[in-house]
Amino acid sequence: MNRIGRFLAAALVVGLSLSALAAQDTKDKGDTGAPKTTKKDEKKLPTKEKMLTAGALSGTLVKLEEDKKFTLSVTYLELDPAKVQTHQQYYAQQVAQINQIRNNPLEVQRRVTQLQVEMLKRSQDISKKVTKDVQLQAEDNVKVRSLKPLIEYDNKGEIVEYSKEDLKKMAADGPKLPGLKTTYAASYDKLKPQQKLIAYLAKTKPPTKKDADAAGTDLFQQRPRIVAIVIAEEVAPK
Repeated sequence: MNRIGRFLAAALVVGLSLSALAAQDTKDKGDTGAPKTTKKDEKKLPTKEKMLTAGALSGTLVKLEEDKKFTLSVTYLELDPAKVQTHQQYYAQQVAQINQIRNNPLEVQRRVTQLQVEMLKRSQDISKKVTKDVQLQAEDNVKVRSLKPLIEYDNKGEIVEYSKEDLKKMAADGPKLPGLKTTYAASYDKLKPQQKLIAYLAKTKPPTKKDADAAGTDLFQQRPRIVAIVIAEEVAPK
């Protein structure tokens, strides 16, 4: 390999990145400014349950079924093989052209830098949006919350206006969910098709073939289980 070839081999390192569907659990840092308490005081302070999840799915509720089964329409990014191939061909062509440059190391360096910038730009365009209906199973004790206080109507059909005290009570006892702060009280029967939801996946061990045989069913085909649901957006009232 000649000097220019060795230079290219060392310089042309370009990564093609892919955005992941699932959100990863974030570390709860807590409130560093909270006052110190004694063991005696801790018994009197309200505590929030910290939910352990395996990630979350965001989407639109398609339908509700019996036994807390439901279907969520999820949109995510998927690798586009055609775009990847196009970018690889472009990269190979540019490398071949740079290899033709003789006795001009400054021009080689300029072209290498230019190619790096271009490939970085192209790496952001290697995915396509895919929408898929995902069938899920809520746990019996699933926690249901809302990002905003749910809309309620009085006996005259007017929207109920909540006081600060009402909102405080509705926000109380909310579980700590990754990526969220304050949530408000809700229940499973408040779920409606077309709502935007965040469904938190239960942390479970992947089933083995032995488990499936012992259960007499294919565990690998079971619906992912959901431990918490957050109503991110209500259906617009007609």
